[in-house]
Amino acid sequence: MKQKSLFCFAFMLVVKISIAQTIDWDAVRQRYSEKYQPQKVPAWLFPMIFKEGNGGRDTLYLGYDTLASVAYPVDGMFAETMEVADSSKFFAYFTDCCFGIPDTILKVMIGGSDGLPIINCPILFHNGFLPVSIYWDVSALHSDSLPYPDQDPAPRAEGRMFFDYPMTAWFDSTHMGYCTFAVPILITDSLKNNFNASCHTEDSIMFFDELGYPNEPIGEVGLEVIPWVGEIVGIEDISKINALQIFPNPANDYISIQGNSFEIFSFEIYDILGTLKKIDKSIYSSTNVSLKGFTDGVYLFHVYSELSSINKMIIIHH
Repeated sequence: MKQKSLFCFAFMLVVKISIAQTIDWDAVRQRYSEKYQPQKVPAWLFPMIFKEGNGGRDTLYLGYDTLASVAYPVDGMFAETMEVADSSKFFAYFTDCCFGIPDTILKVMIGGSDGLPIINCPILFHNGFLPVSIYWDVSALHSDSLPYPDQDPAPRAEGRMFFDYPMTAWFDSTHMGYCTFAVPILITDSLKNNFNASCHTEDSIMFFDELGYPNEPIGEVGLEVIPWVGEIVGIEDISKINALQIFPNPANDYISIQGNSFEIFSFEIYDILGTLKKIDKSIYSSTNVSLKGFTDGVYLFHVYSELSSINKMIIIHH
């Protein structure tokens, strides 16, 4: 039964990725205008779609415009109004933000001319249960409507997502990762060589209970949008990452890690709860890793060198 649940989790992860890549974000932004009928659409609009464990869905709209007011009460020009929601259903809402807004149902938050669209604004949930998936349009972080310097070809902004215990994050868009609540998650589509890629996602994320229990209430999630501060990994470094192979998957007795030109690297293996199960350092080019003593389940392989790192989820089934 336990093994079945682990394979179901892996399946949910693949489905989540597919949804994130096929969302029509222009249509989602159009629904903002149709639903809230604001006086003006903000220069920058960043919708987030939430799907909780029992199938409930909701959308929040984060944005920025130089005409937006940052004072309380909220600015009605951009539909920053207190919405009355159906308490019998699932919904997400902004609360207790840097603008002094009280705990109430706020679906739209537009930052003003203070220079930052939002600073660690908490997102709360009503009638929501884990696991919860969140999707967003990462290309919006490249928009020239943001009040940040042009760093082309890098984006203007990056996101940092915070979340509380006992939730755990798992995600995959072009990266596979696993993060505990102690580490904020970097949101960007531009590789960085100064950030641990195990806490890096692009367009989606899934939170689940750290102890593995289903149908636990969703905790608090915080999001901040700041100027992009990373460094773009050069073509030479990217080719080294792409040269790394980890196989087979699913695995039985061993895993092969072939680095080719990846030079000297190290690897760590974590189980689904984030417990370090094995570590090896100073490996040159390639190695075979024995899986003797590993129980059936889903594991994260984190392989890294001085320049870069890569993560891959492997299913072990003896």
